[in-house]
Amino acid sequence: MTHPSSRSFPRLSLGIVAIAMLWVVGSVSFAVWKTPEVQLATMPLFFAYVAAAIASLVLLMRKWRRIGWRAAIPLLACIAAWHGARIARDAAGDALFARNLPVYESVVMRPEVQALAPGAELQELPLRDAERADLWWAAAERTPDGTLLVELLNGRGFPVKHSGFLYSSSGRIPTDSRMAGHWSYRCTMRPHWFCVSD
Repeated sequence: MTHPSSRSFPRLSLGIVAIAMLWVVGSVSFAVWKTPEVQLATMPLFFAYVAAAIASLVLLMRKWRRIGWRAAIPLLACIAAWHGARIARDAAGDALFARNLPVYESVVMRPEVQALAPGAELQELPLRDAERADLWWAAAERTPDGTLLVELLNGRGFPVKHSGFLYSSSGRIPTDSRMAGHWSYRCTMRPHWFCVSD
């Protein structure tokens, strides 16, 4: 007669693997649609993933001697999902940026933006209807050294409050700019463009 715990183990393992896969889907979803609503919807997946990872460790310790390497499958799935989610998020973010880049560049190339004089303080830019699908905030400033900075935000949530992209005509973010103090995280997307979040 099969022991009940032996029968339940495959079902629990499949459940852990399924949760790990759902975590990847949820993580990518928030990378594409950075809204509080999507983040709220995906937060339970994160907590489910944490619970699944803990359960996979318990299964490994309790079942290793009985079923050998198969006991490690749930834990390996959780590890793969964590790294896979990061890779998938980055790929989705890069693809979304490339798709929307013409919209971002059109904001940067507005005559009133290009005409900002050196030392011009940060100014909010009104968004046109075609831009509101991809952005919820835009602003520009030109530092005393002549660097034009354009801030384009497309994400909101918690704990990361704001996220988006920053254009710099000089390819750097001058320390005396107001925008330099907005962002605790920055990464280079391509020449003159940075990914930013706080």
